[in-house]
Order: sequence, then C-alpha cells, then structure tokens
Amino acid sequence: MKTSIQSVGPCRKKLRVEVPQDEVANMYESIAAIFVKHSEIKGFRRGKAPRALVEKHYARRMQESLKDDLARKFYSPAVEHEKIEPVAIIDLDEPDVVPGQPWAFTVTLDVPPEFKLPKYKGLSLKSAKIEVTDEDVAKRVNEMLEMHSRYEVVENRPVAAGDFVRVDFEGSIDGAPMSGIKELGASAKDVGARKDFWMLAGKGEFIPGLGEGLAGAELGRPREISVTFPADYPVGSLGGKQAVYRASVTQIRARVIPALDADFLKAVEAESEEALRTRVRETLQKEAESKEEERLKETILKTLLAKTAIEVPESVVADEARRMFYARMRQGAMQGMSRDQLSEHAGGLAESVKKSAVDEVKIGYILHRIAEEEKIAVEDAEVDEAIARLAARYQTAPDALRQDMEKNQRMDAIRNEIRMNKTLDFIFRSAALNSEGFFGRLISGISGKEPEAKPAVRNTESPGEKLT
Repeated sequence: MKTSIQSVGPCRKKLRVEVPQDEVANMYESIAAIFVKHSEIKGFRRGKAPRALVEKHYARRMQESLKDDLARKFYSPAVEHEKIEPVAIIDLDEPDVVPGQPWAFTVTLDVPPEFKLPKYKGLSLKSAKIEVTDEDVAKRVNEMLEMHSRYEVVENRPVAAGDFVRVDFEGSIDGAPMSGIKELGASAKDVGARKDFWMLAGKGEFIPGLGEGLAGAELGRPREISVTFPADYPVGSLGGKQAVYRASVTQIRARVIPALDADFLKAVEAESEEALRTRVRETLQKEAESKEEERLKETILKTLLAKTAIEVPESVVADEARRMFYARMRQGAMQGMSRDQLSEHAGGLAESVKKSAVDEVKIGYILHRIAEEEKIAVEDAEVDEAIARLAARYQTAPDALRQDMEKNQRMDAIRNEIRMNKTLDFIFRSAALNSEGFFGRLISGISGKEPEAKPAVRNTESPGEKLT
C-alpha cells in the first residue's frame, strides 16, 4: 500500500491510497467466489452457473463490490499511516478497477485545525465592583410582593395601566380588515382579530401600542387605537405598517399587591422583615458575583478568539450551524410561535447563526487543546452529577435519562461539555484580576495553589457535540 496526502484548503486534505495489484487480485477472487456461490441465472441452479457467465452477468455489481471492499479494507490503515484524525469524509473518488493493475482511490477529508495556543494563564481581567444597595434590596422585596399579588375584578372605573383585561379587537389597514389581507401572510391573522383575549394594559405585548392604548378605556365602550409596527416586526409582512384597532374591553382585573405584614413573611418563610431583607441582600450579592464571573468568562473567550489564528473545518461549522438553527427553532415553537411564523423566521435565522457557529467551533477547539495541555479530566462522579441536574430540569429519573443518552450515544457529549466548562473555569481562576473586591479575594485566596477547576455554567462544548 502506498499513500500520499495533499492539503486542498484549511482543515481539508486529499488522501490518495494505492492498493497493490496482488491485493486487488486476491480481493477480486474472494468476491467472485461469493457471486458464483449465490448466483441466480436463468437455465442454471443456484450457484451452478459457470464463473465466466457470472462475471459477465454481474460485472457492474462485482466492480462496485470490489471497489467498496478495497476502500473499506485500506482506508483505516492509510489514515493511521499518515497520522491524520479525520472529522468528516467529504468525498470518495473510486475509479473502476482495471484487471492486472494496482488500484488507487482518493478520499477528501476534513481534519482538526493546526494552530498555536495564545497565552491563556494569568490573563489580565478588569472586574467590576460589586455593591448591593438598599435600593436594590427594596426593589427585589417589591418584586416579591408583586409575585404574590392577585387580580380582582373591578367594574366601577376605567382601565388603568397594569390591569389585566379581557378584550375583543379587530385591526385594519387603510380600512381593510387585516385578517383578509393575503399579502400580510397567514401568521398575521393572529394579530388581526381576537376575541376574549387577555392582556396587560399599559404594555406593548405582542401588538406594539395596543396595550398602551387601552389605558382609560371603559367597559363595553369600543375605542380605536392607532399603532405602527416596527420595521423588524417578526409577524407576516407587518413591519413598518400602520394599523387601526377597534378594541372593546369586556372585563377588568386590578392587581392587588399584598402588604409586607406577618402573613406575607410567613408565606416567604422569613422570621421578620429584617431577616427577609438580609436574605435578599445575600441573594443579590451571590447573583451579582455569578453574573460578573460570567461576564469575565465571556471576556476570556473573546480574548482567546481574538488572539488565536485558527481555521476550522467547514463540515464541523455546518453541523454546528444546523444544530444552532434547530435549537432556535425549537425555542421559538416553545415560546408560542406558529408554524407560519417559524417558516417566515427561518431564512433570516439561518444566516444569523453562521457567524456564531464559526466562533463556537473555534472556541471548542481552543478549549479542547488547553484541556489536553493541562490534563484536565472528567470524573465519573461529575458525569453523574450533571445527569442528575439534567434529569431535574427535564423532570425525569436520572437512570432513565442516562439510559436514553447511552442509547443515543450522547454520553461522550456530556463528558466533553463538562471538560470544556472545567477548562474555562481553570483559565478564569488563573487570571489576574485587578479588583480588591470579591474576585480579588477569590484569586488571592488560591494563589500559589493549583486551581481546583469546577464546572462552569457556560455550555461550551467541542465541535459537533452538543446537549440539546
């Protein structure tokens, strides 16, 4: 066997494999014997036709079998001999075998990128000062009160901002009902007319200006509300158009916010108002620290991308873009977008995910290389913990989720995700932060010690392996 390798683009190579004539002849004899044994030719019992007749009758099929079997036998040894690690087979060129001659086939492959890692230890990061004010605490307490509010039916006043109202409405453009204008698209029907529709007054909701226009409306007394759809409005072709809605409020429910009293404190399991505010302050502090850590990690990733000269395989980028596209489409469906809306949204989305896919694949390769350099491994207990978290999110049993992941060959993906997150956490903990606040204490507290990497919250998986 002779092999040669040729670079035909970034992360793309052509592998040529030449098979010796004797190997070709031996393989042909094996295939001919099989075809003779199982031949079914009119005038002969099964497997009793002369070989020459079998070769003539099955010439094309024997040729294809010979090429496929030869390529299958010599591909892996050739890849190993050239010391390449294919991530995808792009093309296979198999010319017909000529009797009595060697045979060569060519495989076009995508391979991992070759690149030099930038400096990733001791990166200089500027952390923001974290301070939770009394105003922050008061705002969160008010939000908690609002979460425990209830809505009560009122009949003796007009609609006020913040009311939950039931409304019938019908929109028109230039006097024509929106639901009958075909040029707007089928999805525009959802915003053209509705009955018994509940919405918050004073807020834009999904029809910009309609909720605001309901403030001051009286029960059972229709009013006309003019709206202008923004240029990037995602429904139908309504972007930039002006419409008039005739709306009638049929019920008003006013929001009643509870007092910060003993009943409320009991409901939120706080011994006193002071204890509640202390707990809220601690929660806000942790949230702010977590948010700042994530911001710094995003800075790390942007720095690594900016300082790494790397080209990535087109096939891996295409797979990642496809994964991101369908993930976004599923998210849209879960958020209530109709099939028509999703279809209209698909074209722009496909374009927007391409750049993101390139960056995700690049950072995946960079973090993978750093993990190898630092010998960052994943323990079985970490995998168990990750599966338990996923099971809780999907409300299923961990063992059932594990069996499903094993069945669908996704265990390597979750292990790789954990490894990439640990790698990012490792880089973060080795960074030089110029703040004397929380993060300054965090780094100084572990200085001189080997960082104990733990899973980060960012989902940064290696190319082609994602959990969705």
